Amino acid sequence: MSSERSRAEEARRNARNFFAKDKTGDKESAAARERKKTEAALEEKTARLRALRLAKEASDREAASAGTGAVAGKPARR
Repeated sequence: MSSERSRAEEARRNARNFFAKDKTGDKESAAARERKKTEAALEEKTARLRALRLAKEASDREAASAGTGAVAGKPARR
């Protein structure tokens, strides 16, 4: 009877350790999800800023080819 109890306690301890590791894995996956979310937000921001920069450069080229000589934000030379 005593050996059955010790086996049962050992089984409980092993199960507790096994499931405790799963909880740690959930924390890691939560951290990974947070990291992916942050990376996605950074990529979105970078894409938005790149699009704005390209639009400004296109506008500047168009203004230059129109013969105004003025670049957005800079006065024309005389």
